[in-house]
Amino acid sequence: MSKDINTKWAGNVHKYIENSELDQSLKLASEGALSFHWSDGKKSCDHMKGLFSGSDIRLERLEALIEELHAHAVWVKTPEKFYRVSMHEIFTAYLFNESSVIDLSDPEVEISTHCEKGPYFCVSLEGLPDVGKYRYFVYYQLLTEKLGARQFRLRLESPLLCFMQGDYTKAQFIFMKQITSHGILFHVPNNRTFTQLISKDYLHAYINTNFFKSALENNGESKCDNLYTNNPEDIFRIDWRMGITSETTKRWILGHMMGAGNRYIFVPFEFITRESEGDSIEESATEFLNEMGQKLDQVAS
Repeated sequence: MSKDINTKWAGNVHKYIENSELDQSLKLASEGALSFHWSDGKKSCDHMKGLFSGSDIRLERLEALIEELHAHAVWVKTPEKFYRVSMHEIFTAYLFNESSVIDLSDPEVEISTHCEKGPYFCVSLEGLPDVGKYRYFVYYQLLTEKLGARQFRLRLESPLLCFMQGDYTKAQFIFMKQITSHGILFHVPNNRTFTQLISKDYLHAYINTNFFKSALENNGESKCDNLYTNNPEDIFRIDWRMGITSETTKRWILGHMMGAGNRYIFVPFEFITRESEGDSIEESATEFLNEMGQKLDQVAS
């Protein structure tokens, strides 16, 4: 049974939504791994929309940035022709996976952000000069209701000890970044680890599921700071290659920031299985997510 929401915690959530910069997240615990972003829940997103229906300097800055994206020219080259679009149209194609002017799934499509003469390069979100503005583009779509509210999720910054495809001779670290109702978003911190990972079909990771029970009882605070453990009873097999073939995963990877040297992989719960007896990651994480979502909905509405 989770504890009641304390007044200070509720006040922090309200203050965060009404005063923070749009890209800032709220840490749910002073020393913990969990954080919440207003765009990650329907009630908090609706609350933010209400604030933006009036006069808000954050909205003015956001609208100015959208105008910049409309004005930023991008040249597109296909085997048949050259033509000009805007960075706004490129971001739209990425976010909604559709476009009347550019097919980003076509490997022969190249773009230039300099001029019609090039240089041209294959389309990749992380390679765009305005990639840092993409998140604000997404926020604008949410706040203007061009993009539907996302299902509730929570953000983490928790290292996990892992071994590639049963090879226990060399440990690696990956990070758990988000918990959703469908699965988990993992962060691979560097290209070397990612290259090793994609050569394997699965990996084993140690995940301390007691973290969720502890955090539930304390409004996000947990006696353990993160999900790290080296307990052999907490080994999970992550069949990441099976998970990454799904359309859901492709959209998740497409919709998240991938900075230089960083890679994100979303794996549905059905491909994360415990190797010994005990609670599954899906049971532990979804119970935690549902209760925390209810708490945050109460104070964010």
